[in-house]
Amino acid sequence: MNVLLAEAKVPYDIVLEMDEINDDFADTDTVLVIGANDTVNPAAQDDPKSRLLYACAGSVESAERDCL
Repeated sequence: MNVLLAEAKVPYDIVLEMDEINDDFADTDTVLVIGANDTVNPAAQDDPKSRLLYACAGSVESAERDCL
């Protein structure tokens, strides 16, 4: 993901890691996710049959509203 952001010239100093931002989603009104379904898939957190299990995933479902 960081490689894609770098190619899009997103300044690295404004990019947060998942462990830095995950707790903030519970205090967020709306999360808009565009084209990053695998990084917010809840199966990565709790589905033992998922190939994404233990992948770094954002907890966007804890926001008031999420739009994927």
